[in-house]
Amino acid sequence: MKNEVKLNCIIMFDVINLNRHERTHVRRVCMSRRCVITGRKTGTGNNRSHAMNANKRKWKANVQKVRIMVDGKPKRVYVSARALKSGKIKRV
Repeated sequence: MKNEVKLNCIIMFDVINLNRHERTHVRRVCMSRRCVITGRKTGTGNNRSHAMNANKRKWKANVQKVRIMVDGKPKRVYVSARALKSGKIKRV
């Protein structure tokens, strides 16, 4: 299909202590503030005063959680507002 997207998720495993003698691994998918279509993410830089003092700041990406077709199945993922407005992706 035209609107299908291949999704690359980072899967992390956490070690959780259930009790002193038993450990288990729990699968967890990292959800970052990043567009799966365009790759837009949080940008960093400096705020500058009139005296040119530098203070760290962030510009957050405008990402929305939407349902799109991923590998032939509808899935909720983060997509940037720019990708939605430009028609790069279509909601399901």
